[in-house]
Amino acid sequence: KFIDFMKEKGGLKDTACMEVGEKLCMFMEVLVGNSTRQIGENWQHSNSTVARTVKEVCMSIVNLSSTLL
Repeated sequence: KFIDFMKEKGGLKDTACMEVGEKLCMFMEVLVGNSTRQIGENWQHSNSTVARTVKEVCMSIVNLSSTLL
């Protein structure tokens, strides 16, 4: 349900290389303190891809702040 919510209301989209669920999992790894390098190793993505993905999820959440709060 959270994945569907973030797709519908947050504007996150699946891409050819990554689904929204994976994007959200990467973001949650940041929340628990994992580094970009650690996340990249865990998910087999480059550091720049991880950073871009985390930023995308952050911006989506910021844009939803009035809905979420």
